[in-house]
Amino acid sequence: MERRYKILIVDEEDEIRSAYGKFLAEHGFEVGTAYRGSEGLKKLREEAFDVALVDLKIPETGGISMIRVVVEEGIDTDTVILSRGGSKEDVVQALNLGVGGWFEKDEIRMGELLKKVRELAEVMPLEDVRRILSAIPDEEFQVRNGR
Repeated sequence: MERRYKILIVDEEDEIRSAYGKFLAEHGFEVGTAYRGSEGLKKLREEAFDVALVDLKIPETGGISMIRVVVEEGIDTDTVILSRGGSKEDVVQALNLGVGGWFEKDEIRMGELLKKVRELAEVMPLEDVRRILSAIPDEEFQVRNGR
């Protein structure tokens, strides 16, 4: 059975959560939603999501602050910013936090969003890579790699 990737959409606009959620669900994703930053963080702490789509201007925390907490707490999810405008400072902060993408809501092409979400979701988490590598005995690893 193929794994269903989980996406969290954190946005204060009902129509954005609904439209993006429906679109991603139709393309095989399991979708969760949150209205504000504290709700999004709670869901990320309690459940494993492959990708979080985070509005830049969500209530309470703001998208950049929410993503900063995700990074500081080591929550294993890739993030994408959704925005209606944003300053160069916001872009720099997002890049420094390792955000995987930035989409302007008014210019978004759903096919491009889908491609980016799939690209981020399908990457094997580093923890899984480490777990797999640790299961290979050192001698076998060295022989396979010509050492």
